[in-house]
Amino acid sequence: MMDLKKSINLMKEIPSIEEGLEKIYASVSSGQCQGCLKCCTESVNTFFVEFVDILSYLQGHPQLLESHAEKISRFFLLEMLEQMYCPFVTEEGQCAIYPVRPLPCRLFGHLEETDYNQNYDAVLKNNEDLAIYYKETYALILPSETINRKIPYCENFVSEQKMTRDDRDDLVDCLFSLDSRFLMNECIGFEDVNQSLITWFFKSIMSIEDASVLRVNGMRLYQEKKMDELELLISKISEKIIKLNSI
Repeated sequence: MMDLKKSINLMKEIPSIEEGLEKIYASVSSGQCQGCLKCCTESVNTFFVEFVDILSYLQGHPQLLESHAEKISRFFLLEMLEQMYCPFVTEEGQCAIYPVRPLPCRLFGHLEETDYNQNYDAVLKNNEDLAIYYKETYALILPSETINRKIPYCENFVSEQKMTRDDRDDLVDCLFSLDSRFLMNECIGFEDVNQSLITWFFKSIMSIEDASVLRVNGMRLYQEKKMDELELLISKISEKIIKLNSI
């Protein structure tokens, strides 16, 4: 399991880590968003340095994690069965962690449509592989609408400066470099690089193997319509996630 307390302290002790993260984020030009939330329907890939930054922010606003823990738990268990907003979308349609949102959220709308569609092809292939895995391993059938779902390219977002895939990849390389500081200080292992944001929360409270078992159990309860058992499972997980406030 990751050493989160050591990781949070490391960011405080080595200012260049947080400064590097802020520099990466500052390099993304601003833009005008219409707030339609169509892009806020997945758990984006997030580097560990970003997750530590987000967790530190949540610890400074403990009510946020308390109010979103249930949605985090539900999203992880049922992401491949239901269409859901990111767990950090508020009832008012705002981002609860907007000041520390990860890079993919900041980049959305800045790539050209051709580059964006190439990214989707990779996502679709991954979903198709997951569907085969769950069917062959657990006899779970994923709905075609979740396998083929696609966040549409945003025609309404006005970017002050479009970015190329090379620009994006350069920023990703910089994030990986920051993550290497945590690797060298044995806060994480090589398997802990670039996970989805919601997966990071689960890896913070249990092994990835246990998390995978819980996800399968949750999916089975959902498909068997055992909703009372499912809600109890979600509640138990949520209690563990809330405890991250006190690390």
